[in-house]
Amino acid sequence: MKEALLYSIMGLGAGGFFALMAMGIVTAYKGSGVINFAHGAIAMYVAFQFFYLRNEGIFHLPWFDILPTKTLNLPVRFSLNNGVGVNVWLAAILAMATALLLGAGIHYLVFKPLRNAAPLGKVIGAIGVMTYFLGLASLQFGSQIPNPEAVLFKNKTFKNFLGLGGQVSYESLAFAALSIIIGGAVWWFYTYTRAGLATRAAAGNEKGAVLLGYSPDRLALYNWMLAAALAGVVGIFSGTITGSLGVGKFTGLIVPALGAALIGGMSSIPLAVAGGLVIGLLQNFTGTWMVSQHWFPEWGQSGIREAVPLIIIVVVLFTRGKSLPVRGNIEEKRLPLAPYPQRVGKYVAVFVPLGFIFAAGLPGDWGWGGLTGPWGFAFTTSLVAAMLGLSMVLLSGYVGQISLVQITLAGIAAFVTARLIAKGGARTAEFDPFAVSGPGWPWPLASIIGVAVAVIVGLLLAIPALRIRGVQLAVVTIAASISIYTFYFENSKLTALQGGSAYTFPKPTFFGVDIGSTSTAIIHPAGQASIFQPLMQHLGGWLVKARGKEWLTSLRRYGPYLAGGAVWGVIGINPWRTDDYSRFWMAMTGMFLVIFIRNIVVQVRAANAAKAAREAELKKFLAEMEAAK
Repeated sequence: MKEALLYSIMGLGAGGFFALMAMGIVTAYKGSGVINFAHGAIAMYVAFQFFYLRNEGIFHLPWFDILPTKTLNLPVRFSLNNGVGVNVWLAAILAMATALLLGAGIHYLVFKPLRNAAPLGKVIGAIGVMTYFLGLASLQFGSQIPNPEAVLFKNKTFKNFLGLGGQVSYESLAFAALSIIIGGAVWWFYTYTRAGLATRAAAGNEKGAVLLGYSPDRLALYNWMLAAALAGVVGIFSGTITGSLGVGKFTGLIVPALGAALIGGMSSIPLAVAGGLVIGLLQNFTGTWMVSQHWFPEWGQSGIREAVPLIIIVVVLFTRGKSLPVRGNIEEKRLPLAPYPQRVGKYVAVFVPLGFIFAAGLPGDWGWGGLTGPWGFAFTTSLVAAMLGLSMVLLSGYVGQISLVQITLAGIAAFVTARLIAKGGARTAEFDPFAVSGPGWPWPLASIIGVAVAVIVGLLLAIPALRIRGVQLAVVTIAASISIYTFYFENSKLTALQGGSAYTFPKPTFFGVDIGSTSTAIIHPAGQASIFQPLMQHLGGWLVKARGKEWLTSLRRYGPYLAGGAVWGVIGINPWRTDDYSRFWMAMTGMFLVIFIRNIVVQVRAANAAKAAREAELKKFLAEMEAAK
């Protein structure tokens, strides 16, 4: 048991990481009622910012160059010390300033406009922020995977810690202690300060807080900045605890942090800290000591660590049900009702045969070779997006559930189908190491089995929906998505494949017609389906809300701006430009910039009008009080 206890204690560093992340999630939820799926992406960006400031003295600005010219560009980074790293404390201060800037920007640009939106809209906003930072980090930092140095007690370890016969790093224990200290400070803030008490009051009854003179928007701003600061602490001090830095690494680690936040009921900072530490201990215990035991099955060794927070999340939500707090907003809009389908038979009779003709290819091709032609990949992508959008309409529009696991279910069906139609090296060289073994079933039968397997997995994931709904179910599905990816698709013992390798299998055919895509490789479906989920959610919203009258209203409102932006882009944003960028894309960029600027102006005007209205109401109240005297 000494060895088991030692391995558990070694997980305190990861537990401190989860605890700090959970604090940020709880803080954002207290301030605006948003479960911030982007918290890990914010911590990742600050971690990269701190690393490059510390090692190269480069400060990255949190945007990218959107101008389609070579002579006029937006600045995206600058060097502070001619390529030489700056002092660690200066790097930490600038990284924390970046975190505070990100928190304020996220509030003003995303969640303030969504304050009274439906829960699904807030989920889309959070995932959109996450997607933005993942894309921004990919542009700025590329595929680099640096190894950060420890900030707390570098290269120091306890020898024979507590007489358990092993070594425990100072950094892990210090990071766990740091999470407890910061957790105590945040708890004190919410318990004894005026801003903290006002935040708790607004979380329970926003209208009451307004009547007491507190601005919900200002409270949300403070809490978003505090949440981003906590993410900044994670990015700066995590050091070697999480290993090398990667663009998507912290995003995957958001699931244990969500589990810790749910242990705290999305409201208790001490319980969230304790939950984070416990999850860290359990993950290290199961992922090291337990898997090394002779009785533990070999096929279960991969992904068992990631399964721990999923189990905790499901148990906590299933047992508590609706007891988790719901923020008392003044007004919360609901999603529009899904329309009753009409003329389904006519649409099926027209579009199904037409789609089959396009998929198979026109006679003589006529410039169109179906799925294997030059436009085949785009056509296939459109079909896939349409079907995924339809699945979101069924769940969100008709059932009212928020699911972030749809793309993973699609990946399961595709993966199983590909394995069943595979037949070893029949298509390739005799000794091809990447030819997938399989029974070589015909595609129609294999696809039916693949869909059936995806349905079975979907039914299992739907069990928590018996007691969990809304945003809480979204937490379960994103945790399940990542767990499926790590436990199965990265498990070579179960798949007999190594993740990341391009394994080949025969192209599927239907009555002799080649219906394969441009690639014949099995691609492991990414468990983090949230990367593509905003597109699917917006597509579902468009299918629900698109009406001729609404389109005409929107066209009248935005038409002049779109036309002006297009003209601006066609003429050229920079009239002295000498590059050869496409005028079409410049027109698109021009329209985007004009609409973006218009929305900012509208928000500023609305804020000024609201401020003036509050001042007028206060003056009227004071005048009435004076008259009453």
